Amino acid sequence: MGLEQTVIDGIVSGMREFETGNIFVQISAPISQGSSGGPVLNLKGEVIGVSTLMLKEGQNLNFAVSSKHIDELLKKQSY
Repeated sequence: MGLEQTVIDGIVSGMREFETGNIFVQISAPISQGSSGGPVLNLKGEVIGVSTLMLKEGQNLNFAVSSKHIDELLKKQSY
């Protein structure tokens, strides 16, 4: 939609573990269809996660994969 480089504020609501065993960062910043994959930043501008999914069953149930988990995956993929 031509809205690249848009910044939205929000808070980290908690860390949640799903049935898969993966831990996600719950955030209040909205995630809409097509906006997943954006970085989630702390106040220092450091990436703490990547916006991933929202649950339609409630309001503001938005989640990001933690940067720690992404780092672990990248280490497994390195050759």
